Order: sequence, then C-alpha cells, then structure tokens
Amino acid sequence: MKKLLLSTSVFISAIILIGASVIFYMDRDQDLNFSRNLPSTLEICGKNIAEKDPQYIALSRWLQANNTEWNSILVSFAPTYVYRGENITINVNPDAVIVNYNVDGEWEQVRRLANTESIFGTCM
Repeated sequence: MKKLLLSTSVFISAIILIGASVIFYMDRDQDLNFSRNLPSTLEICGKNIAEKDPQYIALSRWLQANNTEWNSILVSFAPTYVYRGENITINVNPDAVIVNYNVDGEWEQVRRLANTESIFGTCM
C-alpha cells in the first residue's frame, strides 16, 4: 500500500512539474519584430492597404516599437479590428494586439498588451 501511495505521489508530482513547466514556457516574454515580415499588402475592413498607405505605415511603426513582451497564448479572441495578409492575421483590441502567423506550415498565436490607439479603429 505504501509503494502504491509513493508511486501515485511521484506520478502526481511529475504531472504538476510538467504542467508548470509548460505554463512558464508559454508565458515567457518573446521579442518578435513583425514589421520586418509584413506582406506588401494587407486587407482591413474590406479594403487593401499597401506599404505607402498611412494605416499600413502606422501598423508597421507600432509593430516595430512594440517588438518585445509578446506572449504565446492558447485562448481564442473575438475579431475586433483585423488586418489580414498572407500568413498573418493581426487582431487589434483597445488594449492588446493578437497576431496569428504561419511558420513552416504551423500557426502560432501571440499577444502583446499595449496601447493600440494609433492602429485601432472601427469598420464602417
């Protein structure tokens, strides 16, 4: 009986340790400069914007200025103000940006908490 309790305790401890490791790994800050890899055109509110468009420039500058403190996140977010491009979706909320991007066929999702006033809007 003592061996069973000891084995169960070791198993539960291992599960807790593995779970905590995954949580800490996912929650680590990452430096990601999406401004370098933006596609040449993005779609926002049903219209295409290109590199010389003020909205595109504002987004690129925001991404460049906010290239630290990105965190992987597993939850889904309701689309708010969404820029779409090849292999990237940028969902802008009033206080956060969620980026879904494709790396070698695998989609990743990260979030950056920050002021988004310069890139947030409403589709009409």
